[in-house]
Amino acid sequence: MRAQALNSLGVLEMRARALDAAREAFDEARRIFEEAGQRVGMAMVDANAGMLWLDHGEVERAEECATSALALTRGDEDVVTRGHARLILGYAQWMSGAGAEAAGVFERGLEETEGVGHAQTRVSLAAAAGGLAAQQGDVKSAAALFERARAAMGDGEHDVLAELIRLHELHVELAAWRSGDARKAGAALFRALDALGARPAPDDERSEPLRLAQRLVERSLGARGESLLSASRGSKSALVVEGDVIAVRAPGASWLDLSRSPALANMARSLVARRLEVPGEGIEADDLCELVWPGEMIAPDAAMNRLHVSIAKLRRLGLRDVLLREGDGYVLDADVPVVRVGE
Repeated sequence: MRAQALNSLGVLEMRARALDAAREAFDEARRIFEEAGQRVGMAMVDANAGMLWLDHGEVERAEECATSALALTRGDEDVVTRGHARLILGYAQWMSGAGAEAAGVFERGLEETEGVGHAQTRVSLAAAAGGLAAQQGDVKSAAALFERARAAMGDGEHDVLAELIRLHELHVELAAWRSGDARKAGAALFRALDALGARPAPDDERSEPLRLAQRLVERSLGARGESLLSASRGSKSALVVEGDVIAVRAPGASWLDLSRSPALANMARSLVARRLEVPGEGIEADDLCELVWPGEMIAPDAAMNRLHVSIAKLRRLGLRDVLLREGDGYVLDADVPVVRVGE
């Protein structure tokens, strides 16, 4: 049937991020379905068009399409299309700041698709509901929803769905970061940044559900997180340093949070300053001890031992390839650019 073929073409164009071509295909498919009086076909196209608009940031138009798809179908017909429409409507409300309404829409979608056996719809709804619950601070409910998502996925190979759940679970890390608990906050933020930095940027992701989920996570990062993520993506071969060396990330390594390690922060700060002032020139071991532990009276052998332990720890935590021995001291590799963020 031509309308079905046009709807499929619209989906392919949407995945290629060709907005105009996808919209034309969906518009023509819907016209044909409407002339034939096929409400379910119209609803299917409206749901797909809603995803298209959502993917391009047109939240109000996405909500209109999803609402139309739901109005065109009853609960006992084409449950999969209704579940898809509920997912889009929930995402649109979440993105527009109506979190409570979005949570209700996701839950209604899960109720309607109970027992349907369509993994993608149920996993997507449960994972989105879990991410939203975590963003709202209800980590316990989020964990239960992620379990529902995994149960709906079953034992088959569902790489995209598994990745979708992992993306929404990053909201749990960000909830820990926003909690203000000093023991957890920094580590949680940097775990999320490492996970996002290992992925393509949203515009380079081929899967619409993954693009949407990733955008929602990145919107939750706040100004600090966004600047760090941007620096990570734009400077993969550089040593990225936050502010006054609060955190560092070496090429190919994870973020290293130094906010709760004053000695390691002093050491990294001193080495970064020397790298920027005189590239290739190291800091003598005795001088580095004084910079890291200023004014402390300690036996020379004990001071050297403490220095070596701290150097070894920095290397083990991610600076192995950039923190080098230079004569009787240490230096940051002059061939590795340094990028400072958030000064």
